[in-house]
Amino acid sequence: MADVFFENENSPLYIQIRDAIEKRIKSGKLKPGDKIPSEVSLQKSFNVSRVTVRKAIEELVKNNYLIKLQGKGTYVSQVLEFEKKKSVSSFSRLCKMQGKATIAKVVRTEMVTATRQQCRFFNIADGSRVLCIERVRKVDGLPVVFETNYLHPSFESLKHEDLSGSMYELLQEKYHVCPARRGLNEVGIIDAGKKETEFLEMNEKVHVLTSRVQVYDNRGDPVHEVLQIVRVDRPEVFRYYID
Repeated sequence: MADVFFENENSPLYIQIRDAIEKRIKSGKLKPGDKIPSEVSLQKSFNVSRVTVRKAIEELVKNNYLIKLQGKGTYVSQVLEFEKKKSVSSFSRLCKMQGKATIAKVVRTEMVTATRQQCRFFNIADGSRVLCIERVRKVDGLPVVFETNYLHPSFESLKHEDLSGSMYELLQEKYHVCPARRGLNEVGIIDAGKKETEFLEMNEKVHVLTSRVQVYDNRGDPVHEVLQIVRVDRPEVFRYYID
Protein backbone atom coordinates (compact mmCIF):
# COMPACT_ATOMS: atom_id res chain seq x y z
CA MET A 1 0.00 0.00 0.00
CA ALA A 2 2.95 2.31 0.54
CA ASP A 3 3.19 3.11 -3.19
CA VAL A 4 0.15 5.43 -2.87
CA PHE A 5 1.29 6.98 0.40
CA PHE A 6 2.26 10.64 0.90
CA GLU A 7 0.12 12.04 -1.91
CA ASN A 8 -0.56 15.08 0.26
CA GLU A 9 2.29 15.56 2.69
CA ASN A 10 0.64 18.60 4.29
CA SER A 11 -2.14 16.50 5.88
CA PRO A 12 -1.73 14.52 9.13
CA LEU A 13 -0.15 11.07 8.80
CA TYR A 14 -3.31 9.19 9.78
CA ILE A 15 -5.26 11.07 7.10
CA GLN A 16 -2.65 10.09 4.49
CA ILE A 17 -2.94 6.44 5.49
CA ARG A 18 -6.74 6.63 5.53
CA ASP A 19 -6.78 8.17 2.05
CA ALA A 20 -4.31 5.59 0.72
CA ILE A 21 -6.47 2.67 1.86
CA GLU A 22 -9.68 4.39 0.75
CA LYS A 23 -8.16 4.90 -2.72
CA ARG A 24 -7.37 1.17 -2.95
CA ILE A 25 -10.98 0.33 -2.08
CA LYS A 26 -12.50 2.80 -4.55
CA SER A 27 -10.21 1.62 -7.35
CA GLY A 28 -11.17 -2.01 -6.77
CA LYS A 29 -7.67 -3.12 -5.74
CA LEU A 30 -9.26 -3.97 -2.39
CA LYS A 31 -12.65 -5.63 -2.86
CA PRO A 32 -15.60 -6.21 -0.48
CA GLY A 33 -14.66 -9.09 1.81
CA ASP A 34 -10.89 -8.68 1.37
CA LYS A 35 -8.86 -8.76 4.56
CA ILE A 36 -6.48 -5.84 4.97
CA PRO A 37 -3.01 -6.19 6.58
CA SER A 38 -2.77 -6.13 10.36
CA GLU A 39 -2.01 -2.93 12.25
CA VAL A 40 1.54 -4.16 12.83
CA SER A 41 2.04 -4.80 9.11
CA LEU A 42 0.63 -1.39 8.20
CA GLN A 43 2.80 0.23 10.83
CA LYS A 44 5.92 -1.28 9.25
CA SER A 45 4.75 -0.59 5.70
CA PHE A 46 4.10 3.10 6.34
CA ASN A 47 6.85 3.51 8.96
CA VAL A 48 4.53 5.23 11.43
CA SER A 49 3.33 4.59 14.97
CA ARG A 50 0.70 1.99 15.87
CA VAL A 51 -1.51 4.80 17.19
CA THR A 52 -1.42 6.55 13.81
CA VAL A 53 -2.42 3.37 11.98
CA ARG A 54 -5.21 2.67 14.46
CA LYS A 55 -6.62 6.17 14.04
CA ALA A 56 -6.66 5.76 10.24
CA ILE A 57 -8.46 2.41 10.55
CA GLU A 58 -11.01 3.88 12.96
CA GLU A 59 -11.80 6.62 10.42
CA LEU A 60 -12.38 4.05 7.68
CA VAL A 61 -14.60 1.94 9.94
CA LYS A 62 -16.63 5.02 10.90
CA ASN A 63 -17.12 5.86 7.20
CA ASN A 64 -18.21 2.26 6.39
CA TYR A 65 -15.17 1.42 4.24
CA LEU A 66 -13.88 -1.20 6.66
CA ILE A 67 -15.40 -3.51 9.26
CA LYS A 68 -13.60 -5.07 12.23
CA LEU A 69 -14.42 -8.67 13.12
CA GLN A 70 -13.34 -9.59 16.62
CA GLY A 71 -10.63 -12.25 16.59
CA LYS A 72 -10.51 -12.35 12.77
CA GLY A 73 -9.13 -9.02 11.59
CA THR A 74 -10.30 -6.06 9.52
CA TYR A 75 -12.09 -6.45 6.19
CA VAL A 76 -13.37 -4.26 3.38
CA SER A 77 -17.04 -3.62 4.10
CA GLN A 78 -19.96 -4.43 1.79
CA VAL A 79 -21.95 -1.39 2.88
CA LEU A 80 -20.93 0.83 -0.04
CA GLU A 81 -21.75 -1.93 -2.52
CA PHE A 82 -25.19 -2.34 -0.91
CA GLU A 83 -25.80 1.39 -1.20
CA LYS A 84 -24.83 1.42 -4.89
CA LYS A 85 -27.09 -1.51 -5.86
CA LYS A 86 -30.45 -0.43 -7.26
CA SER A 87 -31.30 -3.54 -9.28
CA VAL A 88 -33.10 -6.49 -7.72
CA SER A 89 -31.47 -9.92 -7.54
CA SER A 90 -32.80 -13.09 -5.98
CA PHE A 91 -30.80 -14.31 -3.00
CA SER A 92 -31.26 -17.89 -4.18
CA ARG A 93 -30.13 -17.07 -7.73
CA LEU A 94 -27.00 -15.23 -6.60
CA CYS A 95 -26.00 -18.13 -4.36
CA LYS A 96 -26.76 -20.70 -7.06
CA MET A 97 -24.52 -18.79 -9.49
CA GLN A 98 -21.71 -19.21 -6.95
CA GLY A 99 -22.35 -22.93 -6.50
CA LYS A 100 -23.92 -22.58 -3.06
CA ALA A 101 -27.02 -24.41 -1.81
CA THR A 102 -29.68 -22.30 -0.11
CA ILE A 103 -32.73 -22.97 2.00
CA ALA A 104 -34.98 -20.79 4.14
CA LYS A 105 -36.32 -21.67 7.58
CA VAL A 106 -39.67 -19.96 8.13
CA VAL A 107 -39.91 -18.39 11.59
CA ARG A 108 -43.21 -16.51 11.34
CA THR A 109 -46.00 -15.78 8.84
CA GLU A 110 -48.86 -13.59 10.02
CA MET A 111 -50.80 -10.40 9.32
CA VAL A 112 -49.53 -7.45 11.36
CA THR A 113 -50.42 -3.76 11.63
CA ALA A 114 -48.41 -1.75 9.12
CA THR A 115 -46.35 1.28 10.10
CA ARG A 116 -47.30 4.66 8.65
CA GLN A 117 -44.31 4.47 6.32
CA GLN A 118 -45.41 1.03 5.09
CA CYS A 119 -48.96 2.28 4.56
CA ARG A 120 -47.62 5.07 2.35
CA PHE A 121 -45.39 2.63 0.47
CA PHE A 122 -48.22 0.17 -0.19
CA ASN A 123 -50.77 3.00 -0.71
CA ILE A 124 -53.16 1.59 1.89
CA ALA A 125 -55.09 3.23 4.72
CA ASP A 126 -53.40 3.95 8.05
CA GLY A 127 -53.84 1.06 10.45
CA SER A 128 -54.12 -1.53 7.66
CA ARG A 129 -52.59 -4.96 8.12
CA VAL A 130 -49.82 -6.38 5.94
CA LEU A 131 -48.35 -9.85 5.62
CA CYS A 132 -45.19 -10.36 7.68
CA ILE A 133 -42.85 -13.24 6.79
CA GLU A 134 -39.75 -13.89 8.90
CA ARG A 135 -37.16 -16.33 7.59
CA VAL A 136 -33.61 -17.46 8.31
CA ARG A 137 -31.72 -17.86 5.03
CA LYS A 138 -29.02 -20.54 5.06
CA VAL A 139 -26.10 -20.92 2.66
CA ASP A 140 -24.59 -24.42 2.56
CA GLY A 141 -26.30 -25.07 5.90
CA LEU A 142 -24.92 -21.94 7.61
CA PRO A 143 -27.47 -19.31 8.82
CA VAL A 144 -26.41 -16.13 7.00
CA VAL A 145 -29.42 -13.80 6.84
CA PHE A 146 -32.34 -13.14 9.16
CA GLU A 147 -34.95 -11.39 7.05
CA THR A 148 -38.36 -9.87 7.67
CA ASN A 149 -40.57 -9.30 4.64
CA TYR A 150 -43.66 -7.11 4.63
CA LEU A 151 -46.07 -7.55 1.71
CA HIS A 152 -49.31 -5.92 0.55
CA PRO A 153 -52.40 -7.49 2.21
CA SER A 154 -53.44 -8.89 -1.19
CA PHE A 155 -50.60 -11.40 -0.78
CA GLU A 156 -52.06 -12.91 2.42
CA SER A 157 -52.38 -16.33 0.73
CA LEU A 158 -48.58 -16.50 0.58
CA LYS A 159 -48.57 -17.64 4.21
CA HIS A 160 -49.98 -20.97 3.03
CA GLU A 161 -47.22 -21.49 0.44
CA ASP A 162 -43.91 -23.33 0.76
CA LEU A 163 -41.54 -20.48 1.58
CA SER A 164 -38.39 -22.55 2.05
CA GLY A 165 -37.17 -21.64 -1.44
CA SER A 166 -37.05 -18.45 -3.50
CA MET A 167 -39.96 -16.13 -2.73
CA TYR A 168 -39.20 -14.17 -5.90
CA GLU A 169 -39.59 -17.28 -8.05
CA LEU A 170 -42.88 -18.03 -6.30
CA LEU A 171 -44.14 -14.48 -6.89
CA GLN A 172 -43.24 -14.66 -10.56
CA GLU A 173 -44.51 -18.16 -11.33
CA LYS A 174 -47.73 -18.23 -9.28
CA TYR A 175 -48.65 -14.58 -8.78
CA HIS A 176 -47.18 -13.17 -12.02
CA VAL A 177 -45.39 -10.44 -10.10
CA CYS A 178 -41.83 -9.59 -11.10
CA PRO A 179 -39.73 -7.67 -8.52
CA ALA A 180 -37.71 -5.33 -10.73
CA ARG A 181 -36.54 -2.17 -8.97
CA ARG A 182 -35.33 -0.99 -5.59
CA GLY A 183 -36.57 2.20 -4.05
CA LEU A 184 -35.63 3.08 -0.49
CA ASN A 185 -32.34 1.36 0.38
CA GLU A 186 -30.94 1.95 3.88
CA VAL A 187 -27.76 0.16 4.96
CA GLY A 188 -25.72 0.14 8.16
CA ILE A 189 -23.59 -1.86 10.58
CA ILE A 190 -24.71 -2.63 14.15
CA ASP A 191 -23.99 -5.04 16.98
CA ALA A 192 -26.22 -8.10 16.78
CA GLY A 193 -29.03 -8.27 19.33
CA LYS A 194 -30.39 -11.27 21.21
CA LYS A 195 -32.87 -12.22 18.48
CA GLU A 196 -30.30 -12.04 15.69
CA THR A 197 -27.67 -14.01 17.58
CA GLU A 198 -30.23 -16.72 18.34
CA PHE A 199 -31.45 -17.18 14.77
CA LEU A 200 -28.05 -16.70 13.13
CA GLU A 201 -26.29 -18.85 15.76
CA MET A 202 -23.64 -16.22 16.57
CA ASN A 203 -22.05 -14.80 19.68
CA GLU A 204 -23.50 -11.58 21.06
CA LYS A 205 -21.88 -8.23 20.22
CA VAL A 206 -20.75 -9.46 16.78
CA HIS A 207 -21.13 -6.90 14.00
CA VAL A 208 -23.93 -7.49 11.47
CA LEU A 209 -24.92 -5.70 8.29
CA THR A 210 -28.43 -4.24 8.22
CA SER A 211 -30.38 -3.52 5.06
CA ARG A 212 -33.89 -2.12 4.62
CA VAL A 213 -35.14 -2.11 1.03
CA GLN A 214 -38.44 -1.30 -0.65
CA VAL A 215 -38.96 -3.21 -3.91
CA TYR A 216 -41.25 -2.42 -6.87
CA ASP A 217 -42.40 -4.58 -9.78
CA ASN A 218 -41.81 -3.84 -13.46
CA ARG A 219 -45.00 -1.72 -13.56
CA GLY A 220 -43.84 0.46 -10.68
CA ASP A 221 -46.23 -1.06 -8.12
CA PRO A 222 -44.89 -1.84 -4.62
CA VAL A 223 -44.07 -5.52 -3.97
CA HIS A 224 -42.51 -5.73 -0.54
CA GLU A 225 -40.33 -4.12 2.10
CA VAL A 226 -37.56 -6.32 3.43
CA LEU A 227 -35.40 -5.88 6.52
CA GLN A 228 -32.26 -8.01 6.50
CA ILE A 229 -29.69 -8.77 9.18
CA VAL A 230 -26.62 -10.22 7.45
CA ARG A 231 -23.83 -11.91 9.41
CA VAL A 232 -20.31 -10.88 8.39
CA ASP A 233 -18.29 -12.85 10.94
CA ARG A 234 -17.64 -15.57 8.36
CA PRO A 235 -15.57 -13.78 5.66
CA GLU A 236 -15.55 -16.87 3.43
CA VAL A 237 -19.34 -16.65 2.95
CA PHE A 238 -20.38 -13.04 3.53
CA ARG A 239 -19.39 -12.02 -0.02
CA TYR A 240 -22.44 -13.85 -1.44
CA TYR A 241 -24.62 -10.76 -1.77
CA ILE A 242 -22.47 -8.89 -4.28
CA ASP A 243 -23.83 -9.60 -7.75
